[in-house]
Amino acid sequence: MSGVGTLAPTAAANPFGAFPAFGALVVLLAIAALPSLVWMVTHDWFDSQDYSHGALVPLIAAYLVRQRIDAFTVGGGGALFGIAAVVAGVCAILLGKLSTIHTLAQYGFLAGVIGGFAIAFGANATRRNALPLAMLAFMIPLPNFLYRPLSAQLQLWSSQLGVACLRAVGVSVGLHGNVIDLGAYQLQVLEACNGLRYLFPLLSLGALFGYLFNGPTWQRWTLFLSAIPVAIVLNSLRIATIGLTVERWGVGAAEGLVHDVEGWAVFGVCVVVLLAEAKLLLRVAGRRGSLLAGFDTVLPDAPARIYARPLSAPRTYVAAFTIVCAAIVLGVTWLRGGDSVALQRRAFAEFPMTLDGGWIGRRGSIDAKYLDVLQLDDYLMATYVGPSASVGFYSAFYGSQLAGRSAHSPRSCLPGDGWEISNLTTIELVDPTTGRPAPVNRAVIVKGAETQLVYYWFQQRGRMVADEYLVKWYILTDSLRRGRSDGALVRMTTTVTPAGGLGAADATLREFYDRVASRLPAYVPS
Repeated sequence: MSGVGTLAPTAAANPFGAFPAFGALVVLLAIAALPSLVWMVTHDWFDSQDYSHGALVPLIAAYLVRQRIDAFTVGGGGALFGIAAVVAGVCAILLGKLSTIHTLAQYGFLAGVIGGFAIAFGANATRRNALPLAMLAFMIPLPNFLYRPLSAQLQLWSSQLGVACLRAVGVSVGLHGNVIDLGAYQLQVLEACNGLRYLFPLLSLGALFGYLFNGPTWQRWTLFLSAIPVAIVLNSLRIATIGLTVERWGVGAAEGLVHDVEGWAVFGVCVVVLLAEAKLLLRVAGRRGSLLAGFDTVLPDAPARIYARPLSAPRTYVAAFTIVCAAIVLGVTWLRGGDSVALQRRAFAEFPMTLDGGWIGRRGSIDAKYLDVLQLDDYLMATYVGPSASVGFYSAFYGSQLAGRSAHSPRSCLPGDGWEISNLTTIELVDPTTGRPAPVNRAVIVKGAETQLVYYWFQQRGRMVADEYLVKWYILTDSLRRGRSDGALVRMTTTVTPAGGLGAADATLREFYDRVASRLPAYVPS
């Protein structure tokens, strides 16, 4: 027990144990941010391969905090920082709820946890556990405005490095954007192959290795930061390997089980490379022992009295506890009240199936299991056949977009059932109700040899909006100023044929848009 400090002499005057008090505050913060945390677990951790490692991050962070158990024996300080972090976190949770931005509420929860840790255990324990607490950020998905450009850049780098590897072994190959041309076959490096599903878990692993590594600070940072080039380079080698197998055995070698096995193999190689790097760093430091000896993996003994540690700032804790409870009550009452304006609209069941220009529609339906997830109030799903092409038309209406009920962005819904987004841009059409330019998202999606063109936008209380974060802002401001948060997603899809290409598909969707856009305000109120 040598080297372990004594508890603060205020223990007798402070009956509140720091550990149960901190646990209670975390539970309250989780209740306050519950819809966003549930979304993170069900949608991001278990539905997205990029963040499937997220469930392990809190366990790893708890293990690392346990490594610094002696830090909990010295209390004091941290109250001002802690209460500021809790207040900031609670505000972010409430704004995230009101604007339906799950990421904002998730980061608010994390800020509240860090603030509660400082209040419960003091400044010393917080400083010494700064990295484990910061590691919790790896469990939260990046906001789309960061994820999308990062994904696009990694797609480009992976394509370029993969082609360089193919050329180095004598394969004749061309590169057009993120399309690898092998002559008989063309491979598109899509979002699923951008390397992020290796980068995110490897960064978490690199942080773990760097934290536990018994070496100077520069070696620890080297282990952590090297996860970035390792993930990019090995993902590029994976793409090159796919190119080689496709050239020899056909495009089937890039799909199904073979593709998945290659992915797991690459991640395993990434881990081996990091461990080999750690071994090399030990050699550089002149240490010839085993690799395991280079990592501090033994949990130190903890004094029996450590778990009876008193609160570092009991009065501040009471204030933080009260603030979080108030946030829960405010969130429930505010959101339960819903929108205050009664809407006058026509149901989508009345939307015409015959449109000008010879367009004839046939209604479709959504399975009940998907309706349970979407939680929409009304929708239209139909296929319209025109003189020379067909268009899939879908609109989902929400009478209120509070408490997490909002139109799901096609950026997350389109990449499903084998479809991948190969190109996403914003174009301008004309809003028929205002005559002003209207931004619309234009997505090219592919599945094997099939290609489709998608136009989609958010119809929001008299606005046509393409940016999903701007949608959230309008939900926040309109719910406060106008008592309304209703709105809809509108999506149009057509097949890209080899004969007409993207030009003909664009012309089809623009023509169809002219037929339906002026009708929408009757079904999606302005």
